[in-house]
Amino acid sequence: MQSINPSLRLKKKFTILSFFSLTEMYRAIILLDMSETRLTFRSDPARKMFQNLEQITQENRVGPGEFIASEVELTRKYKISRMTVRRVVENLINRGLIERRAGQGLFAPTEPVAVGLVEVVISAPFSDISVKVARGAKEFGREHGIDVLIRDAGGHLETEIELVSELPDSKADGAIIMSAHHPKFAQDITKLYHAGYPFVLIDEAPHYLDVNSVVSDNYAGGYFTGKELLRLGHRRIGFVGNLDIPTIRQRFEGMRDAVLDAGLPFNRKFVVNWETNGEGVFQDFHQQVRLVVRRVMSMPNRPSALFFFCDHAVSDGYMELLSMGLRIGKDVSVVGFDDSEQWTQLDPPVASVRQESVEMGKVAMELLIRRMRDPQAPTEHRVLPTKWVPRASVGPAPSE
Repeated sequence: MQSINPSLRLKKKFTILSFFSLTEMYRAIILLDMSETRLTFRSDPARKMFQNLEQITQENRVGPGEFIASEVELTRKYKISRMTVRRVVENLINRGLIERRAGQGLFAPTEPVAVGLVEVVISAPFSDISVKVARGAKEFGREHGIDVLIRDAGGHLETEIELVSELPDSKADGAIIMSAHHPKFAQDITKLYHAGYPFVLIDEAPHYLDVNSVVSDNYAGGYFTGKELLRLGHRRIGFVGNLDIPTIRQRFEGMRDAVLDAGLPFNRKFVVNWETNGEGVFQDFHQQVRLVVRRVMSMPNRPSALFFFCDHAVSDGYMELLSMGLRIGKDVSVVGFDDSEQWTQLDPPVASVRQESVEMGKVAMELLIRRMRDPQAPTEHRVLPTKWVPRASVGPAPSE
């Protein structure tokens, strides 16, 4: 196979993009997707209309089910187009603040609206998991009169810590926070907990705090990965990831135990761990992945399969494997974790373990609303199932 470096070859005649171009493109998609959470209006009349209707319903100036106005009346009153009026109205409907009745106009909701604001703090804007968690939280919140504000740390630890530390003084009633998996982050989460601020943690169930959390069944995902690779004849299985992070370690332990439960020895030398520079898992990420992949694949009797802790790492792994002249799915099988949509376009498509990320966001919002309404509600730690997704990056072990 022809090596491709530094670009990734995408199937279906996609334009060849460097990894960083692909990241920026995906970031743009994320921002577009999240823009509908809190709309901004360019014209002052549209903004005024939005604010006025919002105040009418939030301040209970009309009773449940009472008539507010027709869209034609709003067009005349604010001197804006019917399309702009409809855009404003749709946003208010999505937030549960007004109802549209065909042929009659706009009305206050029949049931009283409990309006609140929740911040979703995501650590990595290019992470498919972060996007889907935020989407799930937004969808569930909309159904319960909760407005959602997305706060993006941009993959920087200090930024996420700053966002977390600002929560008690913000207008938000609670928060859903993606774990940064770092001691500094743990310190600020502890302060937030002792301040009595309601929040739910995603991707970590900390042993040091009694807080609501939502995680995937990482161990089961790793275990099934190990079983599938063994079924295809693989006996030398490598693992690439930061084992200091509990969720990543659970993925490795599941894979390792599958090998041991099959009565086979597990070769620890194929486990490649790396330490971050103190800034979190996404700093120096791309270079680290490529370095450790080359190191493990340069060993005598190298692995016939590599299990990456996430799909995001697979993209860099692909580039390094291809630069070494290896055929993915033939000379070496590759497995990721997350089943992120943007990496299914790699050639060959990467096998992965799917996390139910949208559902994670919904469950987190459910737990948070319960805690905001009742601060004495019992703490829950939800574990959501994972699913093996086979694709062409995994094949039978090559003959010796």
